[in-house]
Amino acid sequence: MPAVRLRSRTTAAVISVATLFFLLTAAGTVGYGVLIHAIHRSNSQWCIALDELSSITIAKPVNPAATPGREALYRQYEAYLGMRGKFGCV
Repeated sequence: MPAVRLRSRTTAAVISVATLFFLLTAAGTVGYGVLIHAIHRSNSQWCIALDELSSITIAKPVNPAATPGREALYRQYEAYLGMRGKFGCV
């Protein structure tokens, strides 16, 4: 009596492709999760640095021509505040 095949080659190929698709999708999802975690961690570190850099409030100089150094510091301070907003720091 001949042996009866339980699955045809076509069915085995479909199962193989479905399994491969599932494994690749799972690997991609895990990789995406790791990437999002790394980005969030990096943003948190930037927020800490920007908080330190902008912790002291710098007043706008009354006469920028007389004190160009203070004007430069004030522009840096404003830039740090703008970057905090771009990174979503509170």
